[in-house]
Amino acid sequence: MIALGVPEGYKSLDDHSLSRKLEKAAIYIEIMNEHNIEKHNYGDLANIWIHAYWWVAKESEIIKFGKIMLNYFQKAIENNQIPLDHHYNTVYLMGEIHLRIGEQEKAIELFDPIIFETQGKEELKKLRELAIQQKLNPNEIL
Repeated sequence: MIALGVPEGYKSLDDHSLSRKLEKAAIYIEIMNEHNIEKHNYGDLANIWIHAYWWVAKESEIIKFGKIMLNYFQKAIENNQIPLDHHYNTVYLMGEIHLRIGEQEKAIELFDPIIFETQGKEELKKLRELAIQQKLNPNEIL
């Protein structure tokens, strides 16, 4: 009888950090999407990666997951997959992610339209104020 064993070098999910588990889950969903087993648009995929991003501790993972998420959000915007009532919030979130991965110029490019296009829109006043604050004096804790 052949004994079933664990392959050398195998790590169970218990051996991984939460961020690594969430990364594996996001990749699994991407594979399912790629093979039309599940259907997710770019906005959905960006939101899936947010969960992994929020739990990362290592700077390298912050940058890696942030760039993946930004790529999906950009594709979602280009393909009109972000509802209009979420557009400015999404652009603001993208600006915040750019700040956190060290891309301040790109963040400012994203904050500027929020600042100018939301002027006088009471329902977006707080978002506009945050964009101004983050453009002029970026702060991790708001």
